[in-house]
Amino acid sequence: MTAPLTAEALGPLADTPTPDAMARMEERRELFRIAAQSALNRSRGGRDLEPEARQWARNWARIKPLGRPLSTGEPS
Repeated sequence: MTAPLTAEALGPLADTPTPDAMARMEERRELFRIAAQSALNRSRGGRDLEPEARQWARNWARIKPLGRPLSTGEPS
């Protein structure tokens, strides 16, 4: 059994992400959700996908949509 992760063990990963980093993570998650939904739509609801790919797509497609437009990708 492994020991629980502590802030000391995580180092910089334990820091709270900046708002800019949070926005990028949210947009990345939304792009994965869109890709998964597209894969399901184009494969007759996942019937044409391998079981692992179908499960991946269903898991990502279940995520709640972002609720705001994606950024243009230009640096702020």
